[in-house]
Amino acid sequence: MTFCVRLGPGAPPDKIGGKARSLLRLAAAGLPVPNPRDATSQRCPEVHCAGAVATDTLSILIFGRSRDAQLYEASLSNGYQIGDVVLEFAPAIGAAQRTAYERIVARAVG
Repeated sequence: MTFCVRLGPGAPPDKIGGKARSLLRLAAAGLPVPNPRDATSQRCPEVHCAGAVATDTLSILIFGRSRDAQLYEASLSNGYQIGDVVLEFAPAIGAAQRTAYERIVARAVG
């Protein structure tokens, strides 16, 4: 899996790199992360995130502050927030698979 993530305004490289590492951890755990792509320029101007990666199963958005991540996640019906990271799940993701994604990313972030 190879993809490049551009840094958004105010995004420290370690946070963006962490997002990419989270995707790799998900893949290593056997969870699907098909079609990974940099979504920073598409998503971040609208939601004010610092960086974003999208796949066909979920998007990982990184915010400059945990509070901003919390506010964005509260607007979602299919999201999960830990620190400054928000996972936004595709509608087809079931509860068990969602929990598996959340667990892996919580370990990666926490």
